[in-house]
Amino acid sequence: MKHTPDDKKEALRVLYRRLHGGAFAFDDVDFDDDHADEAGLATEIAVGASVEGTLDYMFDFDYFTFQAEEDQKCLLSVDHRTLRVSNIMLYAPDGVTPLHSKSHGLPPREAIPFNPHEFIDRNEWNSRIRESSIPQIRWVAPGSGTYYLAVHNFGGKTGPYTITITAVAPIEDDYGDTIETATSISLGQVVHATVDDAFDFDYFMFRATEGKNYRILITGGSLEYFRYHLYTADGVPHDDWEYGYRSDGVWGHAADTEWRPSISGPFYLAIDGAYGSVGTYTVTITAVDDDSDS
Repeated sequence: MKHTPDDKKEALRVLYRRLHGGAFAFDDVDFDDDHADEAGLATEIAVGASVEGTLDYMFDFDYFTFQAEEDQKCLLSVDHRTLRVSNIMLYAPDGVTPLHSKSHGLPPREAIPFNPHEFIDRNEWNSRIRESSIPQIRWVAPGSGTYYLAVHNFGGKTGPYTITITAVAPIEDDYGDTIETATSISLGQVVHATVDDAFDFDYFMFRATEGKNYRILITGGSLEYFRYHLYTADGVPHDDWEYGYRSDGVWGHAADTEWRPSISGPFYLAIDGAYGSVGTYTVTITAVDDDSDS
């Protein structure tokens, strides 16, 4: 509206309400707003605390600021209650650069394309929690400092919400979270492992030969959902899959995939719990006899 000539503003209001309905925060109309629309005036919230808020009008943005320590694991969640379409966004210390987002009521669209390897560099990570009425971001602070979290209304119903930032305690981990700390395993070896929390990755290193066939078998014990990712030695993603158990039978509870590498050398298999799942699983990598090319 600020760029609309004065003699055109009323026509724009009428057109907007006819197309979209509801209240809209025109710049020359006053609306009561409980939390500021910009990072510079953000409401402070402590890790471990909750704050009540309301999306007061269509396209209302409520900004919050919090302090995090380097490598601190945090669960950022918003109970949107009756809201139909809304979003939470995590911002860097400049209050402008987006780190992650999570939507409710629309197909999920990530602020940054998901790359599991970013997590091992201590960058931000979204654990791909299954869509629910409570959008959540699971995140590891890349450095100590001030961060910003915003609740957005992108054209849906107005109404109340509760925002919560929860610190996740450190865990004892059975297998390393990085390529550098990967556990070497032999072909045919059955490895028993555990995804210890929703932030945990287990990295395994094995050697494979170009043009040969290999079988990757991952069986979930108490781990309900999982993803596995394959990397080359330089950390470049090679393949990426997602599996788990669902009552409708769309997925099985085991991943059984044959794979033929295009290069020889060490490969790294990373496994994590999709949708925040934790629990036990087994992994086995075997060479497969294939005479089809002979």
